[in-house]
Amino acid sequence: MAATDTLSTPRGAIAVKESAALVPGQARRKRSAGAGAKGERLYHWALIDDRCDEYGAWLVLMRRNRTNGELAFFHCYAPEAVPLSRLVAVAGRRWRVEESFQGHAGRCHHPRQAVQES
Repeated sequence: MAATDTLSTPRGAIAVKESAALVPGQARRKRSAGAGAKGERLYHWALIDDRCDEYGAWLVLMRRNRTNGELAFFHCYAPEAVPLSRLVAVAGRRWRVEESFQGHAGRCHHPRQAVQES
């Protein structure tokens, strides 16, 4: 989700990045997104928007890098309300999948069978 994407609020549309600036420091939780090459990937996480309807829970999750303050945003869906720790765990799995794909860049992902002519 891009920082410039907008969220609907009672006061009108607001950019996700602007909404993140309104999140008080005490609402951010330090959580690990899993083990990385240099140890636990610890970030500050917060929910900056949530809405529930008959289809489930629609959430916007914010991740803040504890070292440089860089923000990232995730648009999430769950069939029912879930705790922040569960959303963070799922986001952490996504990185492992992306890293796996990057590690195999340029390689054939589908094995081919040799065709023998008779």
